Amino acid sequence: MIQAQRLKLKLLHLDDAEDIYRYASDPAVAENTSWWPHKSLEDAIAFVESAVVKNSHEIGSLHHIWAIRLLDEEQAIGTVSLIQDGESVAHVDYALSRDYWGKGYMTEAVSAVIGWAFENVPLLEQIHSGCLSRNRGSVQVLKKVGFEIIERYKDKRGPKFDNKVLETCVFRLLRENWE
Repeated sequence: MIQAQRLKLKLLHLDDAEDIYRYASDPAVAENTSWWPHKSLEDAIAFVESAVVKNSHEIGSLHHIWAIRLLDEEQAIGTVSLIQDGESVAHVDYALSRDYWGKGYMTEAVSAVIGWAFENVPLLEQIHSGCLSRNRGSVQVLKKVGFEIIERYKDKRGPKFDNKVLETCVFRLLRENWE
């Protein structure tokens, strides 16, 4: 478990599926993600089962997805992941229930995961993330935590985005900038 000022992050567990479904079925939450809104509880169960199976504590191939909870509650209000892409590189992704947007929770969760990663993975030198540039909330989260934009590119997206050309921002945070 990772504890932050107002949050606790626990590795995702099958018991979290109903909470995940509650927010992942919201079209506004899924709007800027790579995944479609969940249509049923089975979609959330499949996501959680996949996360649990992929969970790895092995340095060099860490794969963690934490459920985000308010400090004194058990309901999962979102997720944040850290996945190592090699010994020195990892990436973070996240999603949050719309009810909790704009309150600093995601900034706090991402910051806690970054701190945990740099403290516990000595060879980790950089963490990446990315989002659609139109997703102002995600852009703000990453900038507040200290990430910098290292690339912008436009590409044609698939059916979820009506095959539109959209801009993506790629972010990076170096260990030396975190410390």
